[in-house]
Amino acid sequence: MHLRIRVLTLPLVKIFGRWFEVNVEPNARLLDANANRCREGIRTAEDFIRFAVGDARWVARLRTARHQVTADLHGCLATDRLVRGRRAGTDVGHPEHTEAEVASGAGCSKEVAVRGLKRAQEALRVLEEYTRDVHGEVSRRFSALRFGLYEAEQWLVLGSDAARIL
Repeated sequence: MHLRIRVLTLPLVKIFGRWFEVNVEPNARLLDANANRCREGIRTAEDFIRFAVGDARWVARLRTARHQVTADLHGCLATDRLVRGRRAGTDVGHPEHTEAEVASGAGCSKEVAVRGLKRAQEALRVLEEYTRDVHGEVSRRFSALRFGLYEAEQWLVLGSDAARIL
């Protein structure tokens, strides 16, 4: 009779040329990736509104939302637990710059800002769903932020041109 022994090892991550074992929490990676995606998406719209439109009220609202994502996420998991699971270099979802991706980047600055808000809305939905069972209040705040970004998108698409004239 042969016994099979399964050896569990911690994943290795290469950081600055050195390999480190990390204890990865799958949900921590998921939350970290979506929080980053959300903040980056908000920032693209925030910068467009700041530099191209010049509407201080919407810039402040988006900046507050971006900071709120960070604060709410830290209410769920400490920063070191979030960062420990990052594997950007070996992530199966690491973007490959294909022709389709390059083509999707075309368009005016306003379209880039709208796409950023769309990415942020999607990421907030993921954060909302994955925090609901354990951190219900945080999940509700993510939901409220998502609906705030729907409002920002509507203003950006329909009203920002008028604000630029003023």
